[in-house]
Amino acid sequence: MLISANGIRLKVEVAGDGVPIIFLHAGSMTGAMWRPQFEYFATDYRCLAWDARGHGDSEVTLGEYRYPVFARDLFDVMDHFGMDTAHLVGLSMGGIIAMQYACDYPHRVKSLALLSTTARARDVPSAFVELVEEATGNGHIPDALGEDVLREELRNTLSPHTIRSRPEVFEEVCRMHADHDPRVLTRLLPAFQALDLTDRIRQLKPPTTVLCGADDTTTTPLAAHRHIVETIPGAELHIVPDAGHLVNMENPTFVNSVLAQHFGNA
Repeated sequence: MLISANGIRLKVEVAGDGVPIIFLHAGSMTGAMWRPQFEYFATDYRCLAWDARGHGDSEVTLGEYRYPVFARDLFDVMDHFGMDTAHLVGLSMGGIIAMQYACDYPHRVKSLALLSTTARARDVPSAFVELVEEATGNGHIPDALGEDVLREELRNTLSPHTIRSRPEVFEEVCRMHADHDPRVLTRLLPAFQALDLTDRIRQLKPPTTVLCGADDTTTTPLAAHRHIVETIPGAELHIVPDAGHLVNMENPTFVNSVLAQHFGNA
């Protein structure tokens, strides 16, 4: 469904009843990436996944995409559905939004699950930035990057095990990225390059679980996750086997098991 939140139109999917769980997707992806978790948790929880502004079927806005703005969008989404508090589950960009939200609105967060993410900026390769800037003049990512280049870049973010044994996951990831408006990625870059939530997340109190793909060596490596675990009081780290960056899609059985235990203990 489409709803109005923070002055824009956002695509939101909701299923199930119970304590709310909100799933926040990675950049250039959509809420559909959380399908394995929706199907698993909607029997016992009220599950919500959005397409963040500029993604999927949600409205594309002008100007830079800043994490406090995403957090305010989420605040209004929770209000729209009468959710006072929720478990937040975020992957990559979604994990950054989850941490930002917990810092800005701590009273509304029941727990945090942070997957394949970072609390501070890593160096973005200049070649990648140039490709993204070139893509902004087109409006369809493969036109600028070349479909073969895009697929190879995405192949490197997944585990070799996923590529071999679950090719349908790779194809779904490629489709989502190919459909993404490349101008949004360019507008996200300044916020990411300036990112450092270290001092703020030291104050977080919600139970926090951090998941890192065993084969995620180039996108959000283990060091980024260790930094989060060492900074958020009481945070726990889990290494997801046979998974690269998109751990929830690559090894949903393992991830769902860890999340179920996390929610049960929160």
